[in-house]
Order: sequence, then structure tokens, then C-alpha cells
Amino acid sequence: MASEVTYADLKFQDSFKAQRIQEFDNIQEIEHPALSPVWRCSALGLLILCLLLLIGLASLGILFFQAKKTNTEQLNGLEKNLSLQLETIANISKEKEMIQSNLTDALQEMATKLCRELSSSKPKSQIYHACKPCPKDWDWHENSCYSLERKQQTWEDSSKACNNRNSSLVKIDSKEEWSFISSFQNYQYIWVGLSRSPSSWQWKWEDGSALSPDLISFAPKDRTLGKMCAITYYNVFHSSLCTDNRYYICEKAAGLVKKFTAD
Repeated sequence: MASEVTYADLKFQDSFKAQRIQEFDNIQEIEHPALSPVWRCSALGLLILCLLLLIGLASLGILFFQAKKTNTEQLNGLEKNLSLQLETIANISKEKEMIQSNLTDALQEMATKLCRELSSSKPKSQIYHACKPCPKDWDWHENSCYSLERKQQTWEDSSKACNNRNSSLVKIDSKEEWSFISSFQNYQYIWVGLSRSPSSWQWKWEDGSALSPDLISFAPKDRTLGKMCAITYYNVFHSSLCTDNRYYICEKAAGLVKKFTAD
């Protein structure tokens, strides 16, 4: 009896297992049905479409970067051309300014030369001409204007009087200038802007510069102590007490030759 029960149990278990296996197989068949040909074609079409989209995007990206590179090169070329054109314009402007400056200098030189000729051709009483770059009653020589003052004063008062006229006591820079000054001093001793300090034997002009070695031509040397001032008398310097009263010559820079109409 026991063996029959056991056999019945085993047979029941085997039949139960077989039933479970059959049910499991049925579930797999339900969950994984076979794909139909239509679905397969649709999936293949979608895959091909995705690939085409990727290829299109890649092509667009390549075209974009190529276009950007081309535009950048063109822009750099335009900037370079613009820089060259601006540089050319700047050079032309500089050349124009240089030509204008040279032309102005040449015209000024010609006008100065003509004015000198016109002035020198006038009688002494009419030597002043409208083109002269000096005030009336001043004499013109090279780049300076000169005025011989007929009032006798001390050296310091003479210097102040010249300063009040926007000038200074004459400073002689060359033998030619010295000869010009001698031509109208009328045998008079005349103060010049040359003096010697009490502590030094060196003669200096009012601007602090030393007397040129080419112009050192003093009458018998004076060893008088104290400050001494210089007078000129026909290309010879003489030392004199600064408190003496003398005639004097003022000098100032000449301006530009003025526009004029010849008489």
C-alpha cells in the first residue's frame, strides 16, 4: 500500500512538471512572437533614414567649417588690403606735407632775397620797405634786427631799455656781423651785451655763452677789479665801467618777410 502511494505521488509530480514545462513554453511563444516581413522592412527603412540623416548632418558640418574658413581668409585679406591702403594714404599725406613745407621754404627764401635787394636799392633815408621783417627805423641784417639808440645810459639801464622793446643788447656772433654793426656806429663807443663778473676774468654774453675765440679782440687789457662791461669801437672791444654812460644797440630776431607790392 505504501509503495502504491509512492508511485502515485511520483506519477503525479511528473505529470505536474510536464504541465509546468508546457505552460512555460506557451508563455515564451506568446511573449516573443516572430517578426513579420512588414516590420522588418520598416525597421530597415528607419535605419537607412537615420544613416542618411547622419551623413547629411556631417556634410552640412563640413560645408559650414569650409565656408567659415573661406570667409575668415577673405576677411583677413580685406583687412590687409585696407591696412595697405591706409598706409599708402598716410605716406601720400606725409609727402604732400613735405612738398608743401619745401615749397613754403623755397618761396620764403625767394621772398627774403627779393626783399633784401629791394631794401638795399633804396636810398639810406628810404631803406625801410614794406616787406622788411623788422620794425620801422630798425636795420635788418641776416636773421636779426638792430636799433642804434642815441640816448646815453649805463650798461644795466641800456639792457633794461632793450628788454622793454622785446630785444636785448647786441650779441656779436661773427666778424661779418661785427663789420655790419661798425658800419653805422658813427665813431661812437657802443655798449654790447658782453660783461665780466667781479669773480672771473672771463667775458660772457647776457645769455651766459662765452665770447667766441675768433672775436677776442680787446684793447690793452684792463685789470680793474669789479664788474666790467664791454663796448665796441670798429671791430675792437674795450672794457669799461658798467656805470659809464654810452650809446647802445638793441638786437632781436627778425620775423618772416611780409607780403608786399613793389613800388
